[in-house]
Amino acid sequence: MKKTIPFFKIILSCFGALALLIQSWSVEAQTLSPSVLPSAGGYFSASNGSLSWTLGETMTPTLTAGATMLTQGFQQPEVQIRTGTITGPYCPGGNVTVPFTSSGIISASNIYTAQLSNAAGSFASPVSIGTLVSNATSGNINAVIPVATPNGAGYRIRVISSLPAFIGPDNGVNISIVNTCSITVNLTLFLEGYYLSGSTMTPALYNQGVTANTSIVDSIDVELHSAFSPATVVSTTRVLLHTNGTASCSYPAAAGNYYIVVKHRNTVQTWSASPVSISSVPSSYNFSNANNKSYGNNSVQVSAGVWAFFTGDINQDENVDLLDLSMLESNINSFLYGYYPTDLNGDGNVDLLDSPVLEDNINNFIFSVHP
Repeated sequence: MKKTIPFFKIILSCFGALALLIQSWSVEAQTLSPSVLPSAGGYFSASNGSLSWTLGETMTPTLTAGATMLTQGFQQPEVQIRTGTITGPYCPGGNVTVPFTSSGIISASNIYTAQLSNAAGSFASPVSIGTLVSNATSGNINAVIPVATPNGAGYRIRVISSLPAFIGPDNGVNISIVNTCSITVNLTLFLEGYYLSGSTMTPALYNQGVTANTSIVDSIDVELHSAFSPATVVSTTRVLLHTNGTASCSYPAAAGNYYIVVKHRNTVQTWSASPVSISSVPSSYNFSNANNKSYGNNSVQVSAGVWAFFTGDINQDENVDLLDLSMLESNINSFLYGYYPTDLNGDGNVDLLDSPVLEDNINNFIFSVHP
């Protein structure tokens, strides 16, 4: 006589076998990932171990949409990274804040890296533009668009990790990089050797026979350096410094935070005390009204409430020392006059009157101070 087994018992037996099989798999191969996205299953942990299991998934595709990523099915990746919202346009050399969030088990020595695609959005040869050593699950990477980056409207940015190695999806929106940005900075500063009194300087170029304009002191080079990578020069310009201490500088650069660096042919290179926020609206920075406006308080008081940059770095090695004195003495002995960096007081002659300011700064061990 044939015995009929009820249909529901067959189903229960199948599920029982599947449960045993899952238990066996759990013993042999267990992930460290503490997240599961199954159609059925769970994650359990105790002091001596953890167990995660899934049931019912037949496919495990990874889906992405912009900065969002979902890996369906069984165990999830050890770490996931999502790049936040980034808008442009940006200019080459401009600063970019790259927000991100992450999840999973991340090493304390992990390095998050922001990468820039090419103009078509491809990461076949990504360019690293900023890093952050952290295992935080959210934060910002301070990045800089490389100076040589060509124009384009299809750039993307993504964030990757090092420990563990994981590549996150990009920001999901095209970013424009253009070379038409422009910013203006108006400066006030004085040079120690040329300073006279009453917030004015000698017209050195007029005295040296270069120009008939008596309102001009000399030319200066003014650089913008990245706030995040101070050694990186974002843009530079050569402008005229006027006898009242003013100079106006324009740059083909994006708004952002920059160190302002001033260089002159016989003056100690001087940096702003900290990065200056510069927008599309003309910005101003006054080095002369306090000692702490120069990085490291590296300026000298020339009259009440007026501070100036140190004079005497004739060879531009960022130190005022005996090498500069040797150059001055040689030119004094040659009775030089005219446009020479050894004319430290700007009167048109290289003579003994140029010696005191140099000797004082040698004795005081003056040198350039910057990040």
